[in-house]
Amino acid sequence: MSSDQPIVYQIREEQRSHPTTLNVTRFFTAGRGFTVAQGFPTNPGNIPGVPYEVSDPKQAVGFVDELATHHPDIVKIWVDDRFGDFKKTPINLSTAIINEAHKHQLKVAAHVFYQDDAKQLAAAGLNAFAHSVRDSVVDDELIRLMKQHGTWQIPTLTRDSTPFAYAKPEPYLNDPFFTRAAPPLFLKALHDPQYLKNMVADKHWSEYPALLRNSQRNLKRLADAGIRYGFGTDAGVPTRIPAYLDHEEMRLMAEAGLTPMQIIVSATRSSAEFLGARDLGTLQTGKWADILVLDANPLADIKNSRKISAVFVAGNKVN
Repeated sequence: MSSDQPIVYQIREEQRSHPTTLNVTRFFTAGRGFTVAQGFPTNPGNIPGVPYEVSDPKQAVGFVDELATHHPDIVKIWVDDRFGDFKKTPINLSTAIINEAHKHQLKVAAHVFYQDDAKQLAAAGLNAFAHSVRDSVVDDELIRLMKQHGTWQIPTLTRDSTPFAYAKPEPYLNDPFFTRAAPPLFLKALHDPQYLKNMVADKHWSEYPALLRNSQRNLKRLADAGIRYGFGTDAGVPTRIPAYLDHEEMRLMAEAGLTPMQIIVSATRSSAEFLGARDLGTLQTGKWADILVLDANPLADIKNSRKISAVFVAGNKVN
């Protein structure tokens, strides 16, 4: 979701050129994302040099045109000052990016945090919020703007749970479903008392649980209002474990009040629809047979998604 290196386009092309032999995760990519010059996440220790750093609308247009030559599946903007610690992409730059991307028939998603930014972005024609509004509960004005402009929500609740979830590591360390997926270095860190002390020493530590609650309330409110929503985890950065977090995201969505069927549809049909992946997302004649076979009914309990019997990609069984 916008921190991929150029080789991702080669991998994606190889996959799409030989789909009948595919038996690994399908690649969709935003390539390089956009932020304001000296903005988050170009800070040291994050991903400096990866996003396009934009200073003015004309430059933004040129960068979008350059990105479009690679035909990314989506365009990503970061609009966040990280609790006031960094510069935040202003709406005039975001608008330039959105408008130029739309000229190339590319959808745009924005990393958001504040409701005021979300309103401006929706009004500018943004296609999706990547992450939830977290500073407050969404109001009727934002819902109206999202409906008017067709803005989707990608809640990524695990983005908001992982900053504090591992403070009590025992449930994770005793869960084979987690330990199979977690990198060895992260498992080692969770055994280290100093690592846990450093986690709690985060100056925003006490704020994180409330941010997750806001994200969950907002997902339920938007879903009830008829706003379209997809599925995502923000996995891949440290502490956010690919594969495992998909199942944790489903659990958190259920905790927010969504039904198992709503959750399953968001992770399959709806997400494929948002990406324009017409051959994916549902089990229908003429579509690729991407199938997760379970040993228990996820409609009875969404956590049954973890009881995996077999996985098929394009009809090919995954070992």
